[in-house]
Amino acid sequence: MSNSAEFGQLSRRHLLGICQPIDSCGFISMPRETIKIRKTKKAPYESCAHFFSILAYPEGDNSFQREVFFQALCRWAIERRMEIDPDWAKTYQWIAPAIFSGEDHKAVLIRGSKILYKRLVVCKYMLSSHLSAMDSGVPAFVEGYFPSVLNMSILTGHRLGWKGEDSSATVKSKIWAPARPVAHLAAGWLWWTSIWSECLGDRTPDFDPYIDCFFNPWMVEEVVGLCERVRLMLPTIKHFRKLGDDSLIRVTI
Repeated sequence: MSNSAEFGQLSRRHLLGICQPIDSCGFISMPRETIKIRKTKKAPYESCAHFFSILAYPEGDNSFQREVFFQALCRWAIERRMEIDPDWAKTYQWIAPAIFSGEDHKAVLIRGSKILYKRLVVCKYMLSSHLSAMDSGVPAFVEGYFPSVLNMSILTGHRLGWKGEDSSATVKSKIWAPARPVAHLAAGWLWWTSIWSECLGDRTPDFDPYIDCFFNPWMVEEVVGLCERVRLMLPTIKHFRKLGDDSLIRVTI
């Protein structure tokens, strides 16, 4: 899925300053939960792996799946870095034993990556147009359709290759509903990759935001910062007022 430029069109006003949302009673709205991203100089890849594992498995009852996916992502990042940087592979690296001791890590990686892909697809369709319309108040049509939940569910189903009259209902219940607590994380990631793609253009063809983010924790900090911006934006958008801040999971680093 290409990174839509829509996320790069968010106004500078919303990028630089957003107030904490306040509910109808005048109280500051608080997130449902706050999770601190792991960060260590010894293993920089852990920050990005933790971010994506939360995005894939946000619920507490999926904590085991989140942890094993985190380990599988760390292993993937290490092995990928060894492929593209032989000199790095020859140097001493601090690696937690659990990363290479888990069973069926490939199956865990594939399963979690599929969930991530679905999260990104549905959140791109559901959020991008509305976030880009923060100033105008008029969301742009997406592929010829007004960005309603129903229409975006249909487009998501088509993108995923689903067929059948009930595909939109399945998208809403099976993909969008579980993605909602972390929709801002998906949007923040898409926004960040869009910004970097626009800034770099064709000047750095070897730039891979995915693997680069694993080994540059400051990039994860940028992503998390944008996620927090989006988290504070969502309750202020008419289309997402039912998606209150108290239903969203906040991440910090």
